[in-house]
Amino acid sequence: MAQEKRLKLQDAILRIRSAIRDIPEMNRLLDFKEEFTPEEIISAIESGIDFINYTGYPFLSLTKECMDRQIWNILKDAVIAELMDMMIIYKARNWLTVNDGGGVVNREGNLDIYRAIKIEHERRAEQKLAEYKDYQNKWA
Repeated sequence: MAQEKRLKLQDAILRIRSAIRDIPEMNRLLDFKEEFTPEEIISAIESGIDFINYTGYPFLSLTKECMDRQIWNILKDAVIAELMDMMIIYKARNWLTVNDGGGVVNREGNLDIYRAIKIEHERRAEQKLAEYKDYQNKWA
């Protein structure tokens, strides 16, 4: 039986959760809950699709109802970068650096780690999209 060419939205959400290890059993510090809601992941998927459609090859025309498995690897990195960006905004808005009796306490919630992950996945998505375009141009 041939593999379905399109990826269903719920399968994409599960794949993203797996890629970033956002699984309740692994989230001890989050009281065994998922860090991102399905709506946040869907929003990140939509942003990733917009990135690919805007900068990608014109014939891709992805939608969240019509995600091509062929470009899933590109989309995955774009989605992870977007989720990290969401977390950076959330943490920057809700954590502060405070002075605690003469010492400075960093309460920004690991923003540098989230930034580094975001930057790396943006770079990967851009590189993979460029490689995909080159491949398509060679065979077009």
